[in-house]
Amino acid sequence: MKLPSSVWFLAPHALSSACFGAAFLWISIVQTNRSDPDLILGVAGLAALAAALASSIAASGLALFRGGVRHRWPWLLAHLGGLALAAALADDWIAAHLA
Repeated sequence: MKLPSSVWFLAPHALSSACFGAAFLWISIVQTNRSDPDLILGVAGLAALAAALASSIAASGLALFRGGVRHRWPWLLAHLGGLALAAALADDWIAAHLA
């Protein structure tokens, strides 16, 4: 069974959220926000967030220029929701890391 390409466009969103979630987990385990794994996971999450933004722009462009936007709006909403979640986690991580 072949997965639709739209699912692969959402992979950076999930990766970014997973990196930030792991960073928060690590912070809660070691009880400090100044560790190398926390920083590495956060930077990886930010890189994945940049890839998620590029993926969302590409998916939006494909939906708009190929036509049939009416049938692709659930995927565009999924991109928007994934970006919002990853950006909120990035904001919380930056706040927790700088505190």
